[in-house]
Amino acid sequence: MKEHLRFCRNNISLLVLGAFWLLALFNPVFKKYDYGAGFPVVIVFSILIMFLALIECRKKGETAGLEKFALFIFVSFFGLSFIFSETRNVGFSEVLAFSSVSAFYLVYAHRRLTWIENFLKILRFSAILAVLIGFFLYLFRDEPRMIGPFFNTLYH
Repeated sequence: MKEHLRFCRNNISLLVLGAFWLLALFNPVFKKYDYGAGFPVVIVFSILIMFLALIECRKKGETAGLEKFALFIFVSFFGLSFIFSETRNVGFSEVLAFSSVSAFYLVYAHRRLTWIENFLKILRFSAILAVLIGFFLYLFRDEPRMIGPFFNTLYH
């Protein structure tokens, strides 16, 4: 039991990001991340990144002050574009997604990731499985255009 807890503690990023990837890829309802029913996916990802940032920031890694400054400027201007844009071409979910991805980059960019090979195995397995499921659904469903990551089942 202690070995399982130690594995979970040492590979928390692998487990959390792998589970989120599988949820985002195979979830039949929340496919779109940018609006509508996909908004919960962005919120869950943002919360996961904050959680992982708190855990991973205790570990030592290289720092790059100029990168942090540039990302801060980018996210700030992106947020200001959301607030002051009259055309409303940037939504809150995009601001949340871009700021989360920036935090994700800052947490993992300059660290030695021992779990990356296992995460790539999860990506390979899930990509092959998604292609097989998509191929099966394309052949045997009535409307093959209604399958895939851009279909939102709540808004036909």
